[in-house]
Amino acid sequence: MFSVLICSRRKENTVLLQRFLLSYGYQKGMTASSPQQAKKLLELHRCSLIIIELPFSQNAHEMSFLLSIQESSCAFVIVIIQKQQYLSIKERLESFGIFTISKPLQPDVFEQFLAFAKTAFYRMNQFNQRQEQLVEKIKEIKAVDKAKCLLIENEYLSEEAAHKQIEKTAMNERVSRGVIAQRIIYEYENRKE
Repeated sequence: MFSVLICSRRKENTVLLQRFLLSYGYQKGMTASSPQQAKKLLELHRCSLIIIELPFSQNAHEMSFLLSIQESSCAFVIVIIQKQQYLSIKERLESFGIFTISKPLQPDVFEQFLAFAKTAFYRMNQFNQRQEQLVEKIKEIKAVDKAKCLLIENEYLSEEAAHKQIEKTAMNERVSRGVIAQRIIYEYENRKE
């Protein structure tokens, strides 16, 4: 699900951004009026997009706040800033993967940023899911290799025979080779104790 966090000190701008989101078919989004509140919400909820209107905090540490948000979250971050500050802040934030938009907001440009962020978010999720699948596959391969070594060591089987035994057992029991490998590893590790 695509969720949004709006960070703004000014209530009227928060309401305006929520209206933009609703008019483009997005959910209203969560809101934060201080950096502490934003960090607390991000600890409790996973956000897809974080929109931050500058100035957001009352102190001079806004850049460190923006960078900590970017580092601690997988969300896309869009910063809305005054036109006079746009170029200097944009250059500093680009290298950290933070998008910038200058005020006054152009509704069509803002909609394009939202669409880009949403598309990129879903694309990144696809990559993350694929990466998780590959990590699981690697874990299974490592477990099968370890189980084969244990069978070779303890049952005096050849590598080919150990491999066939794991595959045959997995097929007969209709489970993955990883499950059988884990069972073999557990069995031999408990024998040693």
